[in-house]
Amino acid sequence: MNKQKNLRAPNAAVPELQRQQGERLKKLRLHRGFKTASDAARKFEIAGPTYLAHENGTRAIRTHIAEYYAKELGSSASWILHGEGAATVDGSEFGPRSFTVVSGDDLVAEVASVLSKLEGAASKLTPAAKAMILSGLERTKGLLSS
Repeated sequence: MNKQKNLRAPNAAVPELQRQQGERLKKLRLHRGFKTASDAARKFEIAGPTYLAHENGTRAIRTHIAEYYAKELGSSASWILHGEGAATVDGSEFGPRSFTVVSGDDLVAEVASVLSKLEGAASKLTPAAKAMILSGLERTKGLLSS
């Protein structure tokens, strides 16, 4: 039995440009708050394995797909494909962001305060919409405290 050894390094067949495109796509995804590639794929209505292959650099990103990703992620196809131009159209920078951690009770109180101010400003927020928002916050509060 003649077994051949695979002497190629891992990812040796993956072109460098595709790998870089995938890295840029992942940076954008994380910057826009998607924790996982699956989350982004669902939002973009793209098959999970396809999106993941784009991010891993194992599948080429075609121009029309890069344009779609750019629109959804607030970037440009040129940046995703070639690293040219600004990474984001809103001027936001990559890197560590600071967050204030609040308790579920504080979050509900803050949003309720904002809703009250909106109502005072003749907001078009219906009572049903307000109730739905508060209900969602109560569910979030439950998740935060567990």
